[in-house]
Amino acid sequence: MSHLEGAGYGTFVTVATYKADEHVTLMKADLFPIKDLKKTSYRSYCVFLDAKFYLDAAEMINDDNHGAQINDCFDKAGYNTYGEGLKMDDGTWVPLYQIIAARDLKLGEELYLEYGKLFWCYRGNFKNLTPNQQLKCRAHYNIRDEDFVDELM
Repeated sequence: MSHLEGAGYGTFVTVATYKADEHVTLMKADLFPIKDLKKTSYRSYCVFLDAKFYLDAAEMINDDNHGAQINDCFDKAGYNTYGEGLKMDDGTWVPLYQIIAARDLKLGEELYLEYGKLFWCYRGNFKNLTPNQQLKCRAHYNIRDEDFVDELM
């Protein structure tokens, strides 16, 4: 279980150590156009790739999809990974999100990934946080009441 209050399972370094900028894991997900975002009822595992596409790992949460279980710690100093979408040679997005070490990682360390302000400004994701997490999230992303939306698109 995650070391963060009220968070899910979390993902931990379990089989090796990693150097900064080294590939750590992948988040497997379904690829959707942004225009279909309103049709998605569960948005807790979304990653926005660009203005046209996003990945949603909600249907692929399992023990093998470690990238989808990395939590946001709301602390710039705490983020130890970053992610990037993957593209084919022709520029087409691939339904995978690569998780990369932001610094050297040690065995047993929990991984943290910054989800981004857009993710948390969707009211459905924010309301699932504990009151203490909501305060940390607001402070980290500088979220004001007028930033919240009930629908992302």
